[in-house]
Amino acid sequence: MRRLKFLGLVIILILSFSCVTEADMWERTYQIKNNPENDIPTISFSYTRFIIVFSNSRKTTHSFDVEDNNVIFSEPTDRNLFRGGNYIDIGNDNYEFVLTQEDYDNAIPCDGDCLD
Repeated sequence: MRRLKFLGLVIILILSFSCVTEADMWERTYQIKNNPENDIPTISFSYTRFIIVFSNSRKTTHSFDVEDNNVIFSEPTDRNLFRGGNYIDIGNDNYEFVLTQEDYDNAIPCDGDCLD
């Protein structure tokens, strides 16, 4: 009986030491800055998609998907808002994505019906 209790204690100890600990968490702030001179964007956000609307006349969509444990970002990947590497580290765990005139020029015309 004593052996059984000892064996049970050993199993419990082994299991408790083999548990995976959660990765360290830290807080970051991501901000989007608008650089085009005359258009102020609005943003619609879901868990897998950003829609940026420029003055209700043009829009661009950024998204990602997971297939077979691989994250697939929408094109152009180097301007995708979901990719952390596309943000500039501006210090103190703050990261910035700057919208450019080129982003506006590449946005799709939507003429007022931009969030359909």
